[in-house]
Amino acid sequence: MASIREHFDYVGADFAVCKICNVRVSRSGGNTTNIKKHLAKKHPEQSKMHDTLEKLKAEKRKADEKSLMMDQPSIKRFLPNATQISTEETAPSDTLPVSSSCSQISSTVGNTATPSCSSSISPGEQSTLRQSLWREKGPMTQKADRALAQLIAGANLPLSVVEHPAFKNFINILAPSYKLKTRRTLNDKLINDLCAEYERKIKQELTQADAVSLTTDGWTSKNGKHSVLSLTARYISKGTGEPIIRYAGVLPIKGRHTSAHISSLISNAIRFYEVDLSKIHLIIRDAASNMVCAMNILGMNSLDCFAHKMQLAVKEGLSRLGNLECIIEKIKKTIRKLRKSGVDMEKFHEFQEESGLKPLQLIKGIEVRWNSMHDMLVRFLKNKAVISCYKR
Repeated sequence: MASIREHFDYVGADFAVCKICNVRVSRSGGNTTNIKKHLAKKHPEQSKMHDTLEKLKAEKRKADEKSLMMDQPSIKRFLPNATQISTEETAPSDTLPVSSSCSQISSTVGNTATPSCSSSISPGEQSTLRQSLWREKGPMTQKADRALAQLIAGANLPLSVVEHPAFKNFINILAPSYKLKTRRTLNDKLINDLCAEYERKIKQELTQADAVSLTTDGWTSKNGKHSVLSLTARYISKGTGEPIIRYAGVLPIKGRHTSAHISSLISNAIRFYEVDLSKIHLIIRDAASNMVCAMNILGMNSLDCFAHKMQLAVKEGLSRLGNLECIIEKIKKTIRKLRKSGVDMEKFHEFQEESGLKPLQLIKGIEVRWNSMHDMLVRFLKNKAVISCYKR
C-alpha cells in the first residue's frame, strides 16, 4: 500500500491528511479504505496510477507463482531420499513451501550451485514491465511529464531547456525509457495542465477554509511595458492547523491603474476561485489612493501594508535631515562607479584584504526598500578607510 500511503501525512492513529488537497481523512483502526476512496473521488489521476501499479504487481506475483510451480519438481533431484521424509515433519517435495524447500536444498547440497528459488522476475518480464510503465500514457511517463513542468515553472527555466543537448543527456542517463517532451508540447499542454491542476487545488482549499485574508500589490517593469497586480491568499489549514499561503493570481493590468480597474481585477479573481465574500477577513494593500478607493468599491475591510508604511516614514524622515539626502546620493554615485568597472572592483578587493576585511561588494540601496538603504550605509561605513584609499 506504499503507493497509496505516500499521498498522505498521518496524524495519530485515526486520521490522515491528504498531501494534495490538505483534507483530513478518517482512518479508524489504521485501515486504508477511506483514504483509497478519497483518492479515487478527489484525485482520480493518482488513483488510476495506483490501480495500474497494483495490477502490474499482481500480474508479476501471478507470473512468479506460475514459474515457481514449474520449477518445484526439480527439487527432487537434490533430495534423493525425499520420499523417506516423514510427512509429520514436512510435505512432499513437489508441494513444499518456497522457504522450506530452499532450506532443505541448502542443507543437502551445501555450497553446490542450485537453481534460484528467489521471486525475482526475468529480464524479459522486467522489460515488459518497464515498457508498460513508460508507454506514452503510462504512469511513470505521466509522473515524469508533470515533474518536468513543475521543474520549469518552479525554477523559472526557459522552455528551450528541453532542447539543450546537456539536458537531453541528463534525462537519457536518468530515465532512458522516458521520451522527453518537446518545447511545443510543454507550452501547449503540460504547463497549461499543471496550471489548471494547481488552480483546482487552490479553489478547493479556499472553498474549505473558514476564513481567508488577501494581500495585493502592483508592479511595473522598468521600461513601463508590463504592469501586473499580484494577489495572494492566506488561511489556516483545517488538517494541520498550519498557516498556508497561496498565490492566487498575477493579473495583467491593461490601461490606466484606476481604482475601478483594480477593483474589477480583484473581484474577477475572487469569483474565479469561488471564494465566499463573507469568508474574506481583510485585504492588505499599499497606501496609494487608487488602492484605498479600490477596496472601498469592493466593500472589503483593508489595512495599509506595514512595510510600505515603514518605507514612507523612513523616506520622509531622511528628507527632514537637511543635507543627508545629498550625502546619500554621493555614496550611491561612488558605489555605481565602483561596481561599473571590473578593474576598479579588483583593486578595491585588494585594499579590503590588505585592511583585513572580507572582500565584499558595496551594497547598492534601492529607494523603495528602506532596509536595503540601511544595509548600504552600514557596508559603506565598515569600508570607509578602504574607500578613502581607493579614491586617492
